[in-house]
Amino acid sequence: MANNEINQIYEALNEATVLTAEALDMSYTEALHETFQNIHLGEVQQFDGEPSDGVKAQLEEKYQILEGKQLKVKDIRLIVELLMLEGDRMDQLPPNNQMTPPSISLLMGDILAKVLDSAFDKSQPVQLTDLAIGAGNLWGIVAETLSAFGFNVAGNGVDSDELMLSIGEHVLALEGHAPELYHSDALQNLYIPKADAIVGDLPLGYYPNRDISDHFQSENSTVDGNDRGLSYIHPLFIEQGFQVLNDDGWGIYLVPGNVAEMPGFDKLLTAIQSFGYIQGLLQLPKNMFRQETMKKAILIVQKKGTHAVQAPHVLIGDIPDLKDVAAVRKYQTRLEEWADEVHEAQNNH
Repeated sequence: MANNEINQIYEALNEATVLTAEALDMSYTEALHETFQNIHLGEVQQFDGEPSDGVKAQLEEKYQILEGKQLKVKDIRLIVELLMLEGDRMDQLPPNNQMTPPSISLLMGDILAKVLDSAFDKSQPVQLTDLAIGAGNLWGIVAETLSAFGFNVAGNGVDSDELMLSIGEHVLALEGHAPELYHSDALQNLYIPKADAIVGDLPLGYYPNRDISDHFQSENSTVDGNDRGLSYIHPLFIEQGFQVLNDDGWGIYLVPGNVAEMPGFDKLLTAIQSFGYIQGLLQLPKNMFRQETMKKAILIVQKKGTHAVQAPHVLIGDIPDLKDVAAVRKYQTRLEEWADEVHEAQNNH
């Protein structure tokens, strides 16, 4: 779809969202949920006469821009991204509610596809889980990437933010996906199906429940002398992932770029080694982030099992600037060679 058509659809849906927010006295992000829900269900929802019939007619007129349009998944995703960015601007969403950039999601999906390719029975669906699924863009892009490699994808997602989870439900449905979604604290007891792979843009900050975090090996409330008495949350998510993964399953996580230098990393490393292996840690390009302190890395782990072994060479290094075509090709070759090396080692185990 041409850029001008994308912009026209975005403008119409943005206007519809602003109109909804004013009519129902809610935030832009809450109104955006209503917009996605109305489009998904094919009608403007009214509760106790709200929004009014007049506003409903105006919204229906805005939504008419979608009639007859054959939107591809990439078009839907771009429009959703633009609307979510406007929501971030309007509502100043906390960092943990912001969308994972599509370029990073694609990189994570590509890594997962490489480690599963030739090692997974493609006659069976890959069970893909995200324990902090939010609005679902990371799960959706990784699922699309796996599909491009010939995998069938099923799975689920968990999030404690009901609004973001509901947005994710409608957006993923519009993209043609239907993962099972659970409104829950992912660090408490989870009753969800086991996963072949987990992806996650891990939340940052401190976990507020000491009664829960104290049960984790990676609990790190005292390591940096903080006066909160609370543990960093991202190591807990990584450890929890091992409880959800099937044996030999993979976890691909977006983590702080300085994760290996952060206080308590030794405890996280011990926890990982109890359940599996660190198979890789790749630093993302600096130009993806506005500030050095915002830098992220992709952590690759694998759960112990019948075939899993420590990779002969842990994949460590920098992902190049994605605009540098020659450097990206070299990175892709290196990634494929490493994945082949891992598969060979595990086949011989």
